[in-house]
Amino acid sequence: MIRINLICILTIVVISGMTQPAACQPSEPQRLFLIDDNRAFIDTRGQVVISASQAWLVEEVQRVSNNLGGFRFRNEPPTSIRFEEFSEGLAVIGWALCPMCRNPFWVNGIVDETGRLVIPPIDSSTRYGDFHEGLARYSAHGWGFIDRTGRIVIPAKFYEAGDFSEGFAVVRSSEKNRFGYINQKGELAIPYSFEWAGDFHDGLAAVAITKGTYGFIDKTGRVVFQKRDWFEAGDFSEGLAAVQVEVVDNSVYRGYRDRKYGFIDHTGRLVVSPQFYRVRKFSEGLALVMQGGSGYGFIDSNGTVVVKPEYADGKSLSEGLAAVAVKTADEKLIWGYLDKQGQWAIRPQFQNANSFSGGLAAINCDQYGARCRAYIDRTGSVRWPKS
Repeated sequence: MIRINLICILTIVVISGMTQPAACQPSEPQRLFLIDDNRAFIDTRGQVVISASQAWLVEEVQRVSNNLGGFRFRNEPPTSIRFEEFSEGLAVIGWALCPMCRNPFWVNGIVDETGRLVIPPIDSSTRYGDFHEGLARYSAHGWGFIDRTGRIVIPAKFYEAGDFSEGFAVVRSSEKNRFGYINQKGELAIPYSFEWAGDFHDGLAAVAITKGTYGFIDKTGRVVFQKRDWFEAGDFSEGLAAVQVEVVDNSVYRGYRDRKYGFIDHTGRLVVSPQFYRVRKFSEGLALVMQGGSGYGFIDSNGTVVVKPEYADGKSLSEGLAAVAVKTADEKLIWGYLDKQGQWAIRPQFQNANSFSGGLAAINCDQYGARCRAYIDRTGSVRWPKS
């Protein structure tokens, strides 16, 4: 599982047990959904509304490409055009300036929900990130930020930069430097003081103050609480954050020490005792957890088991439903959806399944949750592809 997404594209830190949703998913409910290997979008009815093959979009990509560094966008099929998920009404589009070349020279632009290219690439190496709080990262021999018009509001002067969350973005100025935070004016609001730093949630951010010492800071940069016996610390969500601590487990042998996850509140007090091998943050009142030797289930904010840990895999609750997997007789996983009471809303039948967003969920995707072959609604009926 993947730990806190500090910098989605630049830095993904993989740690054994704590996990956040994959790949910078937008927090607002989706209105448009990727299909055809990220070459098109459908709406909630399953109708294609944006396509990489639309003539006017191809023509605009060709026009922009021809103005970048002397490249000529040949009249090849537009299979190189790819989209990313929408965030705040805008989505990154990527394409190759020279699709048939050994180095295809990939660049990014930004499209709106009509599929119109509203922010072109700055030059032949431009990369954009998703929009968060009205700003998106861009690259130009470093990382900076643009606004929704494409205007550069924070120059590309950072070695790494995360997305904005609650008015702050994690940055560092060089590979050897520590992490700090900037505000939306690009000012260094919290100095470069941390070995690692997470995003602000519920007014607090998890940080590594020194190697092996985790804690949480407020928006002034003040360390609110810290513990040397925390081996990991996650984002706050719904008033609770996961931490990993060392516990004695005499069920293995007397004095055996293991590392497990529990949850703390805003004062740093453990309110759910450390007993889980893997956790996800709280969502809609429940957190996905894994207990050793049993499987995945869900607990409430008091640590009470609401859904028994008996599933082979699972994902956080979203729009009242949670994707979980069971094993078949031949040891394969099939996925379905539970409601908040642990009852089957959609019985297991899928190769894999993503969480619901905007009333639809992608199913039968690849191992990374991408290249999905279908979308279903909350009844389990297929909305796309149309039969």
